[in-house]
Amino acid sequence: MRQILFKLSIILAMAASQTAMGQSGAISVRLDIGAGFPSGVGTTSSTSNSTTTISPYSLGAGFNIAVAGNYMFSDHIGAGLDLNEMIGFNSTSTYNSGTYVSNTTISKGSLFAITPNILLSANTGKINPYARFGIVIGLASYTVSTTETGPYAPSGTNIDSYTGGSAIGWYAGFGVQFPLGDNLKLF
Repeated sequence: MRQILFKLSIILAMAASQTAMGQSGAISVRLDIGAGFPSGVGTTSSTSNSTTTISPYSLGAGFNIAVAGNYMFSDHIGAGLDLNEMIGFNSTSTYNSGTYVSNTTISKGSLFAITPNILLSANTGKINPYARFGIVIGLASYTVSTTETGPYAPSGTNIDSYTGGSAIGWYAGFGVQFPLGDNLKLF
């Protein structure tokens, strides 16, 4: 599944189109679809009967979709607003919590982010280098579902949801546009 999302994100990024950046008064709209892969991995560990199990997980890995709009104030400076939703992949870990009881934990994170940004364009004609800088303001949530199995395990699933967290970060992107038509650019 992750390989399919990765290939799809590359194809969509290569085929994405938008109005040429660097034209005064130009308005452009963009749709981004892709997969986020873990840039760092956390671990959980449990010790049972002298056996330690370490399970890696990442809350930053998941399906990403974004809608963005830009407006160029002049040939070289513009502003944009990105709306992004990251729907996390499940991270599963299993460990023994007793002689006859096994725990299965599924963790999943998500993030909705708004990114106001500044757009800088060289506006050199056919090949157009550009840069985007902004602040990411996000609202995060995290869900953990734990199910115990075995003859002495309680029935049901314990679900813990953590919401209300916020995230603030920086955004920077650099690229080059190549014209494919009057209103179609490869970047």
